[in-house]
This record gives sequence, structure tokens and C-alpha cells, in this order.
Amino acid sequence: MQQFGSTIVHDLNNAIFAISGRLELLKRRLDNPALQALAADLGKTIHFFESINASISAACARIYPHAEARDATDALENALTDAIAQSADLLQHVTIERESIPDAQRMLRAHPEALLVCVRQLLALHAIRIGARGTLRITSALHAQSITLIFEDDRVLEGDASLTALSTAPSFLHGGFEFEQLLLATAQRALRECGGNVVLARPEHEGMRSVVTFALLTQRRAIPQRVLIADDEMLIRALLVQMLETLGADVVPSDAPGSIDTHPDIRQQELIIVDAAVPTLCGLKALQRLRAQGVMTPAIVISGATIDVPLPVKTSALLKPFTMATFEAACYSALAL
Repeated sequence: MQQFGSTIVHDLNNAIFAISGRLELLKRRLDNPALQALAADLGKTIHFFESINASISAACARIYPHAEARDATDALENALTDAIAQSADLLQHVTIERESIPDAQRMLRAHPEALLVCVRQLLALHAIRIGARGTLRITSALHAQSITLIFEDDRVLEGDASLTALSTAPSFLHGGFEFEQLLLATAQRALRECGGNVVLARPEHEGMRSVVTFALLTQRRAIPQRVLIADDEMLIRALLVQMLETLGADVVPSDAPGSIDTHPDIRQQELIIVDAAVPTLCGLKALQRLRAQGVMTPAIVISGATIDVPLPVKTSALLKPFTMATFEAACYSALAL
């Protein structure tokens, strides 16, 4: 219900922002005092809806305790064990095939409740897809700088469009909204303070796979001095610039995420932050072209929706909205890729 309310808040925020902007433009063109007064009354109505939306947001806020460094293997093993036990009714027709999590001998940044929420939502997502009977295989993989949990079901649906629907940020303003989208959104939301992310994939002729990735903690390096930020939204770009300058970085801003591969200073950067630019993904495609040119500068792709295509090498994803702490952690993690 909290994610359901948060989706309503998100949609209302977008609608209110759009209406407010158009009203301000309209007011500048009005010379008739009566119409000016009417516009002022409309502005008050918009502020009234803003206050209602703020109340809904406060009621739906789920604040996890501050994430702390924890043993990666123990944290994920405990989350899986507890989530499966708490989801027994939902999983009663699902055969669970589970492998032990490898001993990472490293730490990750997380809170037990956030991890538990994430795993429970993914179990529910796959259980709903499987339906009456099927198998869910849970494996894990240890990499140099990260650890992953992989959930893969065996439910193959011909012409299955659920992957596309579930990979889209849930919004009542979008056609084809599916309630199951809230499960994925809740899992993603739980991981925002942990520096983790969830990616969906559907291998050809196979069931659906969801992969949760956590960065393993290493000694922090300083934020690089040269960072390129490419986002076509002025307010988002300005906010990111301010965040990085607060961390001591020298930032080069760009309003064209789709052409970073031709930016004159791109090869002098130590970190690239680019908006994916959904739905065209022109920012991600520009980064792919950059990798094809041999430029392997660490990169962060920012998106308001789940990216369900493979990311280029030395690239991580960060979902909006995010806090300063999450953004800072993502920058440090990107340097370790």
C-alpha cells in the first residue's frame, strides 16, 4: 500500500508541476483583470492539491533505518531465509531451488529490513508469474566488486509482454498499467539506500530472470576532479552539478545526453553521469557508442524507469529519485567497476 500511495503521489506531482508551469505561462499573457483574478484562484486550487499530495506522501513514506556496513554473505543469506519463510503461503505451489551464497569475505551497505522487503517483493513477482505450479531457481554470483542474487522462474509465456510492462516505472498516467509493477517498484525503492539495483531480463525461450546487484565495499577513493553530467532536464542537471561540487568535483554539464560520444572534452573526464533518456534511450545508446570507440571511463546511467537492456561495461544504473547519500555511494561504487 505504501508503494501504491507513492505511485499516486508521483503521478500527482507530475500533473501538478505541468499544470503550474502552464498556468504561470498563461498569467504572463493575461491583461484582463478578471482573468488574472481567475488565474490567481486557480493557483490557490493547485496549492490546495499540493497540500493534499504532501499529506499522502507523508502517510506513505517508508523510512528504513540508516544502512550500515554488514557482512555481505550473512546479510543476503538471512534476507533470503526470512523472506522465503514469510512468503510460505504465496510460494506453496512453487518449487524453490536454492544455492548457498558464496562467502564474499566483504561487506555491503544495507539494512536488514530493506533487504527483506526487496527479496519478498521479487519472490511475489515470480510467484505471480509462475501461477499454479512451477520452479523458481535462486542463485548468486560473486564478482570482483559486487555480489548478485539471481531469481529465475521457468514460466514461459508465448507473446509475453509482462517484462516490458513490469520494467516501466508504475504510473496511472501510462496506458497498460499493471498492479504487479508495484512489486518491482517496491523492491527498487527498498534498495535505494543500499546502493543496490534490480534488473529484469527474459532470455529467449526461457522464463523471467531478475538480478539484484550490490556493490561490495572497498576503501573509498576521492571523487574524481573531472566529471561530465549529461541530462536534458535543467533542474535535474543543476541539482546533480550542485551535489558533485559539494563533494569537491569539477563538473562539465551538458544538456544533450544523446551526443556525449561527440563531446569535445569526453576523453578528459574521470566519471560520466548520463541520463538514459527513456523511452528512446538515446543517452544509453550514446554511451554504448562511446564504449565502441574504446572510451572506458566509469559511467552511471540515471533513469526514472528500470533499464531492461544490458548495460555497457564499467557502467552502473541509478534510479530516480535518490538521496544525496545514495548518489555519493553510487559515485564511489562506479569508480570501483
